[in-house]
Amino acid sequence: MDLLSVDYGLAHIGIAVSNGPLARPLPPLRNSPRVLDQIANLVKTHNIQEVVIGSSTGPMEKTIKAFAFNLHKTLKLKVSFQDETLSSKDALKSLYHKSPKNRRLMEHSAAAAIILQNWLDQNLDPSPHP
Repeated sequence: MDLLSVDYGLAHIGIAVSNGPLARPLPPLRNSPRVLDQIANLVKTHNIQEVVIGSSTGPMEKTIKAFAFNLHKTLKLKVSFQDETLSSKDALKSLYHKSPKNRRLMEHSAAAAIILQNWLDQNLDPSPHP
């Protein structure tokens, strides 16, 4: 199943995709009124069947759920939630080899890849198929 993951932020939205057992980050999107259209284009380009959104409790919870609702309404795809606890911290660790500018640019997409990888690890059948 081809999946797209979203790490929602007020300024930037991290994006990652998978078409198998591994997630890979894509360039982040600037959060703007056109972002749903941009995500819809990515869904079409990558033949996405489901979206996974990083969720957390706290001040962003309602905003993320509202975004997920609008995403579901726009894409007509299943939207699942995955706990994003520590994904940003882990993302920054994975980007230490990048310059500070590139680190800031890719932080949300690296977090989206970690969120998606966690979802894949929990939901994919690990047994080999013939």
